[in-house]
Amino acid sequence: DAGKHMWPGDLRAIFGTLHDLNSAVFGSGRKPFIFQEVIDMGGEPISASEYTGIGRVTNFIFGVKLGQVFRNENKASNLHNWGEAWGTPNSNDVVVFIDNHDNQRGHGGGGGPLTHFEPRPYKLATAFMLAHPYGFTRLMSSYNFDRSNTDQGPPHNGDNINDVTINADLTCGNGWTCEHRWREIYNMVAFRNIVMGQNLQHWWDNGN
Repeated sequence: DAGKHMWPGDLRAIFGTLHDLNSAVFGSGRKPFIFQEVIDMGGEPISASEYTGIGRVTNFIFGVKLGQVFRNENKASNLHNWGEAWGTPNSNDVVVFIDNHDNQRGHGGGGGPLTHFEPRPYKLATAFMLAHPYGFTRLMSSYNFDRSNTDQGPPHNGDNINDVTINADLTCGNGWTCEHRWREIYNMVAFRNIVMGQNLQHWWDNGN
């Protein structure tokens, strides 16, 4: 979190002291997966490129641009060259997502991303993200909150946080949203796991 508030050289030194992962679990010589929150919407004094040699960086522009497409503010056909051609960092350098805990509340990164409050375009954008090979994808799992009170905490009863209840269709109840349990999304996770490492081929669109 807030990686851009630390000097890249300091982060490199800190990460350099990390041990390899447990070989009994992950195999020999495996390193921790590191990504850093670096909000770079373009033209900022601190660039994400300063951090990409250390670990992956968050790509906030990704969710904003997809949000514009799936809100019909831009043509889906323009996604034919989605990825680096849109001025985004190299696919191997980024963690991509539709929204996160900050920008779904209008904080950090902003730009009006899609959130679970717009379920139809949110599902479409997430499905596209999971179908496309660009970046390392991250899903959001939220709870419902009053959009006029962005500091509202998780669903609770008195001093206790509500348990997550699971509905018959595998979605969550009791105030929890759990986007990762939406059928359209978990099915696309399965799709991505199968096609991982493959290039995008045979793009087709109708010009819209």
